[in-house]
Amino acid sequence: MTASTLPPHKNKIALVVDNQRLFVELLSDILEENGYEVIKAYDGMEAIKALKTQRFSLIFLDLIMPRVDGVKVLKYVRQNPLHSETPVVIVSGTILEEESAIQNLGADAYIPKGSLDQVRSHVIEFLSRLSDKQKTPSLVFPAPPSSHPRPIVSELLKNKRHMELVLDKIGEGVIEVDPEWNVALVNPAALQIVGKSESEVIGNHIGEIFSADWCPALARTITNLIDRGGGTQELATVSYNDRVLKLHTARLLKGKDLIGHLIMIEDITSLTDQINSLEKAQSQLFESAKFAALLPMAVNISHEINNPLTNILGYASLLLDDETLLESQRETIRLIKDEAIRTRTFIKELLVITHQVDLTLEDVAIPQEIRNVLSLVRTNLTSKEIVLHESYERDIPAIKAYPIQLKLAFLNIITNALDAMPAGGRLSITASRGNNNITIAFADTGQGMSTETLNKIFNPFFTTKDKNKNLGLGLPITLGIVKRHHGSMEIQSRHGEGTTMTITLPMIG
Repeated sequence: MTASTLPPHKNKIALVVDNQRLFVELLSDILEENGYEVIKAYDGMEAIKALKTQRFSLIFLDLIMPRVDGVKVLKYVRQNPLHSETPVVIVSGTILEEESAIQNLGADAYIPKGSLDQVRSHVIEFLSRLSDKQKTPSLVFPAPPSSHPRPIVSELLKNKRHMELVLDKIGEGVIEVDPEWNVALVNPAALQIVGKSESEVIGNHIGEIFSADWCPALARTITNLIDRGGGTQELATVSYNDRVLKLHTARLLKGKDLIGHLIMIEDITSLTDQINSLEKAQSQLFESAKFAALLPMAVNISHEINNPLTNILGYASLLLDDETLLESQRETIRLIKDEAIRTRTFIKELLVITHQVDLTLEDVAIPQEIRNVLSLVRTNLTSKEIVLHESYERDIPAIKAYPIQLKLAFLNIITNALDAMPAGGRLSITASRGNNNITIAFADTGQGMSTETLNKIFNPFFTTKDKNKNLGLGLPITLGIVKRHHGSMEIQSRHGEGTTMTITLPMIG
């Protein structure tokens, strides 16, 4: 039964809440003599459990109680639409010490604890007023003339309020639970994290407070805590509502008896974002260092190999013109020529990476450039039974770019996607315009990549393909081209679930 489906009280039913059994019995006797059925609770947690299952005509409530005090119970009553109009009478031994504060609590009457006869008299007077339906402001019954505020009680209450103020102001979430993991205390920071009010949290099991995606991880860590026992330990670091939270817990002991747990929640979202940003910056720096190391090597290779290659190709062509050669000899020479051409292509790719080729910026229409590349691989798409889906936002402006390089970058990505789908699949290409950039995404349904492969994919000469046919420079070249255009490139992939490569290019000029 939930709070929204509580049955209405057919008779007069009163709730009496006090950790002192003498006053519970006294108040119960008076109420029963006046025709009330009485439900008894000996602390605030029991009271809230009763309020979740029953509506009441009247509530008598002590202020100072273990676990959940009377102030929290009263707040729960006033914040709950099903109980907010229920008359509440505070019966407490600290009325005199809290005289300046009690008027703000929101109870209907305040009766100081004193002699039993005096308490009985005040209760009967309030019940009489209630039966006459007298509408009066909060009624504070007088204490005996000989009573005076007790300095030690005032000091203890002052210290209690100070600790509550500290708890309210600290940035970390704090939740106290009883041995059954029902919430007895929660501070504003924790309420903000879980996105609930105090009345929605107090008295509920810890597992009911958080959304479903949180509960499995929390349940596991709580089970581990119970199994291990003893001491203070870190529970877990979990994601919740777009936040990253670190949980700590402490066992609360009274002597050797477990009386509950204290759960502290630290929001480390900002710290996690900073760490991720640093890792991304470190990765970019590492990539820059790799290309910087590749630059002198590429230049030296181009100078040392280009001229001999030209000679090899020239002599191979001359030999092939010799009509006296046997076919087996011609095949060997053709092989020499093909390998020389392959090596020259490799040199040109290195020069593209290191920007040794003079290029001119031109106006480039991204959708059209992609279509030009697709025309080169149309046969491959058909033969592999790959379904192509294109979606280009309207009015994407042309950007200043190096068309030859962009064409090479797109070709490398599309070729990789086709190679990842040998048994067919789907290739989706989209282009959209942002405030200051254009985003192009290439998504395939291919084999995907493991985390280990993703970490190496931009390494020059790293390849998962046949090393006799692939130099492992496709993606390093593509990344170099994107960086030359002041853009960025991201790859999302999971093994067996496909890959999405996204290029973001600024709109220059």
